[in-house]
Amino acid sequence: MPKPTPAPAPAPAPAPAPALKPVPEEPKMPVEEDLGELPSNTEIVFVLGGPGSGKGTQCDRIVEKYGYKHLSAGDLLRAEVASGSATGKMCHELMTEGKLVPQEVTIGLLKKAMIKSGRKQFLIDGFPRALDQAETFESLVMPCKKVLFFDCPLETMQARLLKRGESSGRADDNIDTIKKRFDTFQNQSLPVLDKYKEQGKAFVVSAVPPPEEVFVEVTAVFDGTATPTPVGEAAPAEPPAEEAAPAEAPAEEAAAPAPAEEAPAPTEEVKSEEAPAPEEAPAPAPEEAAAPAPEEEAPAPAPEEATAPAPEEAAAPAPEEVPAA
Repeated sequence: MPKPTPAPAPAPAPAPAPALKPVPEEPKMPVEEDLGELPSNTEIVFVLGGPGSGKGTQCDRIVEKYGYKHLSAGDLLRAEVASGSATGKMCHELMTEGKLVPQEVTIGLLKKAMIKSGRKQFLIDGFPRALDQAETFESLVMPCKKVLFFDCPLETMQARLLKRGESSGRADDNIDTIKKRFDTFQNQSLPVLDKYKEQGKAFVVSAVPPPEEVFVEVTAVFDGTATPTPVGEAAPAEPPAEEAAPAEAPAEEAAAPAPAEEAPAPTEEVKSEEAPAPEEAPAPAPEEAAAPAPEEEAPAPAPEEATAPAPEEAAAPAPEEVPAA
């Protein structure tokens, strides 16, 4: 009798597929209430400048003199995070992950603050930092009227920020961080400046002088007496150096050519020749005047004429007359 064929061993159960980790969702953009639009006669001034250029100081003076509303994009973001709103939570999550807050959020916060203020004149400090931010702002809000750019060399800003760091305790007030911030500013913000120079809206003011002198130039911008900085023109922080250079150039050119070199040489020779002449003239004059006048001419003749003739005439006639008698 044939043996029964053994039943095949059951195939091993497949290993369970590893559970997929859920992909974290990107923070969703909160839907903000529609606050409307700004009045058509709203005046927006972008205030730009590197770290330590004195933007805040000048904005305070502008607010005091002209009554503008001062808005800082950074301050608005920090305030929104502290408020605990949906937008604030989203911003906090992005910043915690080291990501950038979408520019639409920053612009939305600026627009919201402007509309709620009920004002028509605004200083927007430190914004836009890049060309795409400027373009997005103009499409979502409105074009700016002016751009006030505070030009300041790296060395000056470093000195100011390091001085501030002695008392501020800010971690970013150190040489390495300052240099990085300056490089970022130069790379991102200068194209913004060029864009508004082409539109005739940019006013570049040197931030190197003391704040009082800087504000004199700022006042000219807001009073309408300043001229927009044209494309290709250096910032006013540089012109003083450029104007000083031409002033030195003529001096170098005057010294370099033959006429300028020959002029100093003859002058020295003439002076050296004329100088001895006055020395020789005074020397002989006192010697001749002192020797002959007091000693030889004045005293000598007086005694000889007074004494010699008198005794000769008195003695000679007396003895001749006595013997004759």
